[in-house]
Amino acid sequence: MAAQAKARWTGQGLQFIASSWSNHGLTMDASEKVGGTDTGPRPMEVLLFSLAGCTGMDVVSLLKKMHVDFTGLEINIQAEMADKHPKVYTRIDLEYVVTGHNIDKIKLKKAIDLSQKKYCPVSEMLRKHCPVNYLYRTVET
Repeated sequence: MAAQAKARWTGQGLQFIASSWSNHGLTMDASEKVGGTDTGPRPMEVLLFSLAGCTGMDVVSLLKKMHVDFTGLEINIQAEMADKHPKVYTRIDLEYVVTGHNIDKIKLKKAIDLSQKKYCPVSEMLRKHCPVNYLYRTVET
């Protein structure tokens, strides 16, 4: 499958409107101190959003197929960046926080492992350049 996307400069500071083959888009920008107008997330933030969304969609889908009764999923990400340009991520840590009642932790771990090791292409791409670590916890409701 070929993928298509574009980013169009709006003419304001460093603001870009990005769109893709799904006809959805988002605004990206930079801080005012570097010439942006601070109207959207930075591109490196969007990369972390992509990681959380990709693995999150996998885990929700897998947990539903496994008949795990959960009511929420939040993925917290901590990332370290290089001090010098290009300021790439040098480490990414994910914490999956799953809420529900009597969540089967074996199935939860399996769903997360499958996402990270088999299904999530964003994780796989990032892992080729820096460690992507993950853990989980459950919150009883």
